Amino acid sequence: MLFPGLETFTVAGLDTSIRRYKLNFEDCSLVEPNVSDNEIEHELQNKTFTSRQFYSEYQANKLASAKFDYKRVNVSGKIDKFGEDKDGLYLVLKNNVVCYFSRENEYQLALLETGQEITINGQCEGINSKHINITRSILLTPKIETDADLLKVTYSPSQLLQEYKSSRITAKAKTGKFITVAGTIGEINFGKDGGGGYIGLNAESYFGNLKCYFSDDTMHQILTLSEGQSVKLTGKYIGSVTTLTTSLGLEECYLIEPILTSTNNHDDKIYSPSQLFEEYDLNAKAADIKFKNKLVSVTGTIDFIGQDGKYSYLTLSANRYLGSLNCYFSQANNWQLSQLNKGQRITLKGECMGIITTITGNIGINNCVLLEPELEEINQENITFSPERLFDEYETNKTADENRKGKRITVSGKISKVGKNYIDLDANRYFGVVRCSFSTSSSEQLKRYNKGENITITGWYVGKMTVNIGLEDCNIQ
Repeated sequence: MLFPGLETFTVAGLDTSIRRYKLNFEDCSLVEPNVSDNEIEHELQNKTFTSRQFYSEYQANKLASAKFDYKRVNVSGKIDKFGEDKDGLYLVLKNNVVCYFSRENEYQLALLETGQEITINGQCEGINSKHINITRSILLTPKIETDADLLKVTYSPSQLLQEYKSSRITAKAKTGKFITVAGTIGEINFGKDGGGGYIGLNAESYFGNLKCYFSDDTMHQILTLSEGQSVKLTGKYIGSVTTLTTSLGLEECYLIEPILTSTNNHDDKIYSPSQLFEEYDLNAKAADIKFKNKLVSVTGTIDFIGQDGKYSYLTLSANRYLGSLNCYFSQANNWQLSQLNKGQRITLKGECMGIITTITGNIGINNCVLLEPELEEINQENITFSPERLFDEYETNKTADENRKGKRITVSGKISKVGKNYIDLDANRYFGVVRCSFSTSSSEQLKRYNKGENITITGWYVGKMTVNIGLEDCNIQ
């Protein structure tokens, strides 16, 4: 062997100078052993270097860059630390091997910790100062296929806070990802001051806890919880949510344990108007979560029956100076109101609208249906009304008046006046009579009747006309 300690090989090249003990060749290539680029690639794909081996080879052989640079390699070692720079998130293996992760694979860092043994595959970018840089890294072991694997780990609030304080890079890698958390409730906030509702999980820390924010779709779950209760939930990690204290946050939370199902009604309980107002007075936000857009049953005494545009409604007494419970009926069910009276006690079910007026604080219930008393729609042609009843119902139950329009009814009373083509029936009012109008062909028969006589007339109900109530196209029974 010409030079002791060196491996024997054969090269071919152009001789440029001959001096004692030194031969210079340029444009050299190996003749023996014959090593192709494909063989180097194959070796790198099937061999895993320890971080010590990888770094040592670079240190021992300055030409190692020709073998490794810009090729994908497998490297294993223990995590020394995590970091972040303009190129993204990275971890450092012992022996100064720096592994950068691409944006789509940064979530893999979220499940790692300092001192953990891992194997990565990445593209070697050569040695820089004292570090060997590997980019576009992906984990080979432990195997993490998708960010959904984060949900398989159950964290405690204390673990998340400790991680955030000691290793913010792995905490940052969790940002925007759903994780699973289990802990004990330290506070419940319904967002009364305009913020979102959340529960605070204890983190065994004087400063900070884990705030778990619920969306509008899952906010009802908070109502079933209490302080000191143990829960398990999933939520999207959003990192720090406070400045003075170190509180972390999850959003879009959903309970896993205890298991709850969303409900759209409260049929198991019948509320009084006062009970509904008490809940809204105490915390309007929490009451909305509990009642708004859900079916609720209410029992109470009728204060008023009226018409609001095309909607018929009644109000139930809530025994308060300001605020009433307005119960709106659809046109299909407003016939039910025509059979009710002020002061009557009823039970109904409808969809809670929450607070519908800001000044008086009225609460609304929509699409109501009577539960008690049970009613059947009646044929008003078979009822004989008195003039007094028509006026009473108009004044106290305008829904009855609206429901009667366009229908043929029968009225019986005392004649107060006979006109050319009408008869007025006395309604015992200072102003107002029931005016029954007749067609020209029927007006001749009016001459047979006089003031003070009792008469029964059938006609089409047209409702209030200035001070009178009118019927038209009438016939005398």
